[in-house]
Amino acid sequence: MRKHQPDIVTTLRSGWIGDFTSEEGGSVPSGAIRTGRVAEKCFTIGGAWGYKAGASVMSFGTAMNLLVNAWVRDITCLVNVGPDRTGAVPTAQANLVRRIGSFMTTCGEAVYGTRGGPWNPMDGQYGFTYKDNTFYVHLLPGYSGTTFTTPSTGDAQVTRVFDVTSGTDLPYTVDTDRKVTITGINRTRIPEDSVVAVVLDRSVQPGDIAAGKSATASSQESSKGNTAARAVDGSTATRWCANNGNTGHWLKVDLGSTRSLTGTRIAWEFDAKNYRYRIEGSTDNTNWTTLTDLTATTSTSTSTSQVQIATFAAQARYVRVTVTGLPSGAWRPSVASRSTTGPSAPACPSPPDAEPARAANPLSRSPTLEPAEQVGARPRGSE
Repeated sequence: MRKHQPDIVTTLRSGWIGDFTSEEGGSVPSGAIRTGRVAEKCFTIGGAWGYKAGASVMSFGTAMNLLVNAWVRDITCLVNVGPDRTGAVPTAQANLVRRIGSFMTTCGEAVYGTRGGPWNPMDGQYGFTYKDNTFYVHLLPGYSGTTFTTPSTGDAQVTRVFDVTSGTDLPYTVDTDRKVTITGINRTRIPEDSVVAVVLDRSVQPGDIAAGKSATASSQESSKGNTAARAVDGSTATRWCANNGNTGHWLKVDLGSTRSLTGTRIAWEFDAKNYRYRIEGSTDNTNWTTLTDLTATTSTSTSTSQVQIATFAAQARYVRVTVTGLPSGAWRPSVASRSTTGPSAPACPSPPDAEPARAANPLSRSPTLEPAEQVGARPRGSE
């Protein structure tokens, strides 16, 4: 297929791992934001993937529960209808699709062009999407009350908070920890998804200040071009790889001058693996301070994500990651991208690549390490 159609996108049903993951069916997405490869949620509203006479139609509440819980986890959605032999969509299914469309007309800015994040959702309660300098709070029916407090927004300043449905400004306060408490939220207008927008004075997703900087490593797989520079070239289709499978290998980035840092992002070669490592910072390349110590992490859903986010506040010119433990199946330390972020809004899980499948294939990727300013956008919504 690749020979005749190089840009084709395949599912895992092809017999290969596929270019994206698929969470098919009526189960509600749960857990953390999906990272690594693009994830899709596909489900049918008519009881069958094709036409089925007399089949019951999914309720609006059920459909929205599936959709919202996908959006806040950075999952794209495909909603299936079952037309009859003449191509006509049954009235009940068409009415449901129109109702979903009405919601998208009203609240589409919180869905189209956004990513899931910048914080992981709370199952059955709430979640977030974001784009540019705005993040959106999605309150689900399981969340009670008309007041909501966000996680810390870092050193970003809040410039506006408003109800997305009506466009009405909402009262808010910001505490000393930079958490935003919003009051007066209308929970009855669209109870399936009450959406509030929080506008910041800068991008929600910090930028990568390590991109294109000088990188060195304890060793590198030069014969295959997997040099240290590949970890900071902005692409996860390339990678740094050590020249052997020993632990203790390190990758270091020189930011050029001492900078204020807020965190790092590392995209490892494999998803669902427990990589163990330590991140350090230095102003002089001699005296090092531990910024994050993940040398004793266990196999939890957070520690085994392909994209690892660490947040901290530090001053450093040099940032170094040292691999202290490799999971089974990863025989060499390897980083596809590394980023470091400076002062900005909260760091959040970096999205899967929007590139064609081969670049997004985790088998062709290695860990990415970036100090915490990162960007990324992929059109998404319901098809």
